[in-house]
Amino acid sequence: MTIATVQKLKREIKKELIEEFILPILKNFKDSEDEYKESFVKKVIKVSQEKPKKEFLPTLAQKKALASAENNFKKRKTLSYDKVAQKLGFAN
Repeated sequence: MTIATVQKLKREIKKELIEEFILPILKNFKDSEDEYKESFVKKVIKVSQEKPKKEFLPTLAQKKALASAENNFKKRKTLSYDKVAQKLGFAN
């Protein structure tokens, strides 16, 4: 299958999903005069003004550090909270 064919299939699937699922949902938010309901408009405006949420994607080094920490935890080679605080100089 070529890249062009895959892209065409993706476009067709997106179009079908919009027609079958999204448009009927949006129609429920319209009143008898075919205007969007005020509550729906307020929600859309509020959501559009929110800051976009970013997904955390760990680097390879972070993944390795996490794996190492998990292995140390399984082998009971970890410090307690109090020991960590002492080593960092936060404890009395």
